[in-house]
Amino acid sequence: MEAQRTRDGVKLMADGDKAASKGMFRKPDWDIAGGCYEKAGVAFKTGKAYDQAIQAYFKASDAMFKADA
Repeated sequence: MEAQRTRDGVKLMADGDKAASKGMFRKPDWDIAGGCYEKAGVAFKTGKAYDQAIQAYFKASDAMFKADA
């Protein structure tokens, strides 16, 4: 169960990174990225991967700051 939650967290972090990246024709969507990072933090915390949860929450707070939330 814990390993599954950690895998879910890794997938959510990748989704957040994808939303936070900018391409040639699009700007970063910080609202979506922040939500993904926050969900990843919860998944890591549930999976007892606390160091990864800290990183996810740090990225979530940075994305929310950039989105002016």
